[in-house]
Amino acid sequence: EIASGFDVEASRLAVLFQQSQSVLGTVQAYWQARTAAAQVDVLRRSVEVQGQLGNVTRAMIAAEEKPRSDEARILASTAEVRSRYEAAQRQLNDARINLAQVMGIALADALSIPLATDAYPVPPASLQGNPEAYAAFVREAVARRFDHQAALKTEASGKALLQGARKDARSALDLTGTGWGTSVHQSSINYANWVFRSGKVGL
Repeated sequence: EIASGFDVEASRLAVLFQQSQSVLGTVQAYWQARTAAAQVDVLRRSVEVQGQLGNVTRAMIAAEEKPRSDEARILASTAEVRSRYEAAQRQLNDARINLAQVMGIALADALSIPLATDAYPVPPASLQGNPEAYAAFVREAVARRFDHQAALKTEASGKALLQGARKDARSALDLTGTGWGTSVHQSSINYANWVFRSGKVGL
């Protein structure tokens, strides 16, 4: 019974740990989608700038201020930037699908999810790092982890079972006894009228 109580508590803590993992996975997936969206914006501007540079270069080539070989270099740079932009778009789609999965949204609706637009969290200005306090933070973080607490409860359950097994394995001295008697009067069950005729004791 004691071991079962520990097992129930360990199961409850395991569920809480799974909830924490789900929350953490959702937060990470959200910021990955936010990062992918920001990267797409940067590369889109890069494609626009590269196109403007290409137009300027072609105009200078037409004015014979640049050699015609520069056009091939500009075309190669434009193709590279566009390729990176398309790759970033694929990464954004993958990030949005991953976010939909961890949120439990049907994949058919994954691309209909609004893009992440929240600004990245900024640490408070008063935040100061103190390496001497890290050890205490680590100990507290480990102690508060639900999987760590569940493991301790599972260990306690095993110890309870071990203690019970050791008690069951100890030598035992059993005392048994039986007796047989009858009443003098058939119509009475008064114990004062009973006569005990035999008995047996075992050790």
